[in-house]
Amino acid sequence: MRAERFFWPASWILAVAVVAAQLLGAGPLTGTLWGADAFAFLPGWTLAVAGLLLAALVLLGLGARASLDRALLRLPTPAGGTFRGAGAWGIGAAAVFFLACWLFREGHTFLGDGHPLTLDLPRGQAFHPHEPLTYLLHHWFYGFAGPLFAAPGRDPTEVARDTVALSSAIAGALFVPVAWGLARELGRALAPDPAAGQRRGGDAAVALLFLLVLFQGYVQLFFGYVENYTFHLLFVGLYLLLALRYLRGGAPLALAGAALALDVSLDLSAVVLAPSFLVLVAWGLVTSGRRLAAARDLVLVAVLAAAIAAGLARARPGFDLAAAVWGVVAQAILGHGSRAESLHYMFSREHVRDFLDEQLLIGPAAALLFVAGVAWLAVARRRPSAPALFLLVAGGCVLAGSWATTDLSLGYPRDWDLFAPLGLTLTVAGLGLLTGASWRAPSLRRCLALLVVLSCFHTWPWIAVNASFTRSFARLKTLPSGLGRTEVVVGTWYLAHGDTAQAIAWFERSLSAYPWNGTAAYSLGRIDMGRGQYRRAAGAFWTALQSRPDKQEFRFSLVDAVVRGGGPPLLAKAQLDTLLASAPDDPVYWAAYGVVCLGAGQPAGAAAAFARARRLAPADPVIGALPARLAQPDGYARAVREDWPALVGP
Repeated sequence: MRAERFFWPASWILAVAVVAAQLLGAGPLTGTLWGADAFAFLPGWTLAVAGLLLAALVLLGLGARASLDRALLRLPTPAGGTFRGAGAWGIGAAAVFFLACWLFREGHTFLGDGHPLTLDLPRGQAFHPHEPLTYLLHHWFYGFAGPLFAAPGRDPTEVARDTVALSSAIAGALFVPVAWGLARELGRALAPDPAAGQRRGGDAAVALLFLLVLFQGYVQLFFGYVENYTFHLLFVGLYLLLALRYLRGGAPLALAGAALALDVSLDLSAVVLAPSFLVLVAWGLVTSGRRLAAARDLVLVAVLAAAIAAGLARARPGFDLAAAVWGVVAQAILGHGSRAESLHYMFSREHVRDFLDEQLLIGPAAALLFVAGVAWLAVARRRPSAPALFLLVAGGCVLAGSWATTDLSLGYPRDWDLFAPLGLTLTVAGLGLLTGASWRAPSLRRCLALLVVLSCFHTWPWIAVNASFTRSFARLKTLPSGLGRTEVVVGTWYLAHGDTAQAIAWFERSLSAYPWNGTAAYSLGRIDMGRGQYRRAAGAFWTALQSRPDKQEFRFSLVDAVVRGGGPPLLAKAQLDTLLASAPDDPVYWAAYGVVCLGAGQPAGAAAAFARARRLAPADPVIGALPARLAQPDGYARAVREDWPALVGP
C-alpha cells in the first residue's frame, strides 16, 4: 500500500539517523551532538548493551513478523479500551509513572532556570512575567509541600528544589491519562483489522501510540525537573486532546479554548498554538449545525481569557498579559540585537546545529516524524481532513517558532526545555498524520513498535544521565552554549563549593571564549576583592560593566574597588552619578556618594549627600555616624577604613 511504501522507509531513515547520532554523540562528536550524547556520560557497556538489544529486537521483528504481531496483540490495555473506565489499571499506570519520575528524578539544577527558581521561592517570589501562573503555583506548592522536606538547618533552596521536583512528578502522573486520551483519539482514524478483530487490533495500536507519546525526550521534564515547564507540558497535551475531541464532536470548543488560555498564562510561549485554535473556530463556524455553539463558546473563551488577564493583573499590579505575550513574541523573533543580527544567526551553522540537536533531544519521534507526515501529504496529494489540518497548523507553528527563536539567554543546550513542552505537539501531529494514512493493521503495529523501541533507546539514557549529578556535571562542561556561558556555570559551581582555583580557571576560560562575558569578569573581580587585590578587581568590574552597563551590581562593585584600592574619588563619583540617576532613593548610594565627595575635596556635596542618606535611612547607625567625618582632617581615610566595609559589605 502506498502509505506503507512511504512511511516504512521514512521510519528506517529515522532509526538510522537516531542510532548514528547516538554513536557519534558517544564518540567523536560529544558536545557537538549535544542532543544525542547521553551514552558518552554513561558506562561504556551501556551503549553496547542497548545497541545489541535494539539490533536483536529489530532483527526479531524482521524475521518473525507473525510472532511479533501476535505479541503486540497481547499488549495489556484497559478493559474496553477506555482509561476512565479502567479503574485500577489507570490508577496503577499513573502511580507507576509517578514513582519512576520521583525515583529517577533530576540530580542537578544546571539546565534552564532551575537554580534561580530554587533561590526565588524561599525569598517569597510568586510571580514571573513570562510564566505568571506557573510561578504562582510554585509559590503555593512550596508553602504547601515545603514542611514535608524541611529540617532543622536544611538550606531552604534544597527544600524549594524538592517541592518543585515533586510537583513535576505529580504533573507526570496526571499526564498519563492525557497521553492515553491522545492515543485513543489518534487510534480512531485506524481501520478495523479483520484478521485480529476490531477491538484487539485497535487496542494494540492504541497501546503503542500511548507508549510513543510517553517515551519521547520531552518527558524528562516530569522526572523531578526543577524548572517552569511541567505544568505547561501537561496543558499542551490537554489542549491537543480536547481539540481533537471537539473536531469529532466529543467536546465543546470552550474546553479546548479554556485549556489554551490557561496554558498561555502558565507559559506565554503557548501563544504559538493560537493559530491552531483559529482552525478550530473556523471549522466550527463553517460547519452546519455547529455555528451557534462555536460562536457561544468563542465568547466564553474570550470572557475566560479576560478574567485570567484581570486576575494576573491583580496578582501583580500593572501586569498586562497581552503586552507580555507580544513582548515574548518580539523577543523570540528579534532577539536582543538588531533584526539583521538575528537573521544572520538564524541561518548560521551554529543555529542549524542547535536547532537539530534540540529537536532530536525532544524526540526522536517528534519533529522528524512530523516532517515525514507533511511529506506524505505532499506526495499523496491528499486533501487534509479537519483533524489533519489542525495538526498541520499546530505542528507547523511550533516548528517555525522553534526555528525563529534566535536569542536564548542561557544558550540552546541549557535552554532546550523552553521548546520541550511544545515538542509534544510535533509528536501528536506526526502520529496523527501517520495513523490517518491507509495501512494494513499488522504493518502499522510493527512500524509503531519500531518507533517505540527507538524512543526507549533515545530517551531512557537521558533519564539516567540527568539522575546523576556527576554525569550531568561532566556533560555540562562539554555543552557548546557559546559566549562563554557554559564556562561561567561551571566556574560558579566550583566557587560556591570552595574550589577557587578551579573557579578562576573556568572564568578565565570563559573570557578566552568571549572576552565580554560580564558574569565571568564580575566573578573574577569578586575573587580579587576577597584577596585584597582591589586594582585588579576594578579592571575586572570595568570589563563586566562594558558588557552590561545596566547592571547596578557591576557598577557599584567598580565603585567599591576604586574606593578600597585608593583610586581617584572622582572616578567613583562619576559611577555613583549614574547609579543615583536610576535609583535616587537608595540610602547606601547617597552615603557612598558623600564619602567619595569627601575624598574629592567637596565637603558641601558630602554634607548634602549624608543628609539625604539620613533622611532615607534614619535608623542606620553607620549612615548616622558619617557626618562626623566632615570635621576630621583625615575624615576620608577613616571613612574608607572604618565605615565603608560596614556600609557596602566586607
